[in-house]
This record gives sequence, C-alpha cells and structure tokens, in this order.
Amino acid sequence: MAAISFHHGILPPALFRSIQTAREGVPLPTVAEMFVLLIAFDLIVEASTRMPMRVGQALGIVGGIILGQAAVQAGFVSPGKVIIVSLPGLATFTQPSPSMLGPLRVLKYIVLVFCSTLGLFGAMWGLILLALQVSALRSFGYPYMYPLSPFALANTPPITADRERSAYGRN
Repeated sequence: MAAISFHHGILPPALFRSIQTAREGVPLPTVAEMFVLLIAFDLIVEASTRMPMRVGQALGIVGGIILGQAAVQAGFVSPGKVIIVSLPGLATFTQPSPSMLGPLRVLKYIVLVFCSTLGLFGAMWGLILLALQVSALRSFGYPYMYPLSPFALANTPPITADRERSAYGRN
C-alpha cells in the first residue's frame, strides 16, 4: 500500500507499470480497494470458521477464489491487490490461538490506515507504536515481552512489585 501510493521509486519500473496497468478501470482508490478486500476476506474467514471443519475449509478456499475472480472480472478490484490481501489473510490460518485472530484483524486495519496516510513512514510508526504497546502489557503480573522488555540474560522470572511484597510478608 505504502509503496504503491507514496514511494514509487522503490519499486522496479516494470513492476510499477504492471501495477498501474492493472489498476486501469478500477473505480475505487487504492485505500478503499484494500479496505473492501480486507473486509471481504475477513468475512470469508469468519464464515468458514462457523461451518463444520471440513466444509468450512472448503468454503473458505473456494469462496475466496470465486469472490476474488468475480471481483477482478467485474473490474471492481485489481488482480495484484487480491494477491496482496490474500497473503495476510492466509497467514491468519497459521495462527495457533483462535483468541489472537481478533486483535490481529484489527491491527491489519490500523497499520493500513497508517500506511495510507503517511506511507512507509506511517508503517514504521505503526509498528513502533505496536511494539511499545505490547512491551507495556503485563500478563499475570509479568511483563508480556519478558526476556526482551525488561531485558534479562538469565532465564529467571522477573521480580515484580507483587512478588516483592509477598516475599517479605507484606500484602
């Protein structure tokens, strides 16, 4: 998104021409096109998780192929955007914890907003703010990113204020 909209110089000229040629006739701006495709892919993923296991997987794959092909043939979206949106969508299937899918979906949209407003600079700011937020989280009284934030060389659990008080008998 950032490279196509803001930083054309980092793309090889042949690739940029190919992207621009594929975008001819698409009525939506790039940002709206990405949002529509992300929402459509998330709806397909959500529908496939609500179905029985074997039917849900087939529905997700076939539904994505049919919907993507129909959208490209209708001139509603460009073929390259379908590929770009399907990669993070397929990456969500590799996530082992279903409880993490919701936050990851929301983060896709937040990073897209940063990329669409500030380009690669916005993408970097989005990732920096995400890293700061995750490093500030605590889980069961321990820092979420413990070995990295706060940095520790040993594999000992971090001493927190709660553990310190209970070690000295003060609660």
